Amino acid sequence: MTKEEYYQKKKALYAKYESDKTELVREYVYTNNPYSTGSIISDSLGKIRVTRIFISKSFLEDLPICVYEGIELKKDGTPTKKERTRHIYQSNIINQ
Repeated sequence: MTKEEYYQKKKALYAKYESDKTELVREYVYTNNPYSTGSIISDSLGKIRVTRIFISKSFLEDLPICVYEGIELKKDGTPTKKERTRHIYQSNIINQ
């Protein structure tokens, strides 16, 4: 085995590792995600209607979590006049 072959195999192993790690993160997050697009969720600041879900690393743990992006809602469930969007981390959701 030459030096170039060694580095190529090492690079391929790292690429496979990163791919497998990404797949593991997705599987964990989406298995533990009880909400979907269109759901209404709330935290201490208010409610949103979820328009997009993406993955982030938790600040408190070494586990990945969902971050929900959505349009802010008033108390009666209608969108605010400015239709602002904001994010809610999965760990900050208040059970309704």
